[in-house]
Amino acid sequence: MKKCIVSLLCCLLSLLGVLGCNPDAPISVLIDPPKCSIVNVRKTDALWPRPATITITVKNSGDATAYDVECSIELKSGSTIVDEGLIYFGTLRSGESYAQDASFWSISTHHDYATAEYQLYWYDSQGNYHD
Repeated sequence: MKKCIVSLLCCLLSLLGVLGCNPDAPISVLIDPPKCSIVNVRKTDALWPRPATITITVKNSGDATAYDVECSIELKSGSTIVDEGLIYFGTLRSGESYAQDASFWSISTHHDYATAEYQLYWYDSQGNYHD
């Protein structure tokens, strides 16, 4: 019986060691989840026939993969939403970055609104929501 318990304990410890080495393993995600952030924003005014755009670059600086990375954008004048957009970045592995455009047809220049609000969010390998 004592030998069986020792063997079971050794198996569990080795399993935990293997899971801890995989960046997307459940134990690793609890310790260090993906960490996405906006690292660059570039605004381009409309130039017919192209609409005004905002280019956002996102980077995952965490040790785990981030899934379904998205950024919602609201262009506001006071409390009025002038336009809104959504950028989908997909999956970003550790250290990866990705730049993507959002087009805004209701404005011609970026002076047509007062503020731009960005909400970046993503999921880890366990389906946990992060922002």
